[in-house]
Amino acid sequence: MSIPRFNSALPPDRDPSSIAAQGAAADEAVFQVKKKRLKVQKKEISAVASALAEIAFSMGATNNPESLKDEMTDDILKAFQLVAQRRKNRGIE
Repeated sequence: MSIPRFNSALPPDRDPSSIAAQGAAADEAVFQVKKKRLKVQKKEISAVASALAEIAFSMGATNNPESLKDEMTDDILKAFQLVAQRRKNRGIE
């Protein structure tokens, strides 16, 4: 008779620590660059995206700078989170 393992690795969607981390990390990306931790928050990305959207609006590239700002902010944040996850998986971080 074998004893079941209760504390074996849980799938990521069932692990309580990863669920809490997902909520906190939804609005930020964390990198480690030259032994220093770098946290990029969504509001910082949004500020830069807002300026870029205004430039695009003044050049006639868009008619809705708010929509463009939101789209750029989400895309950049997702890209940063993807890179951070890849670095973590490769053991760089």
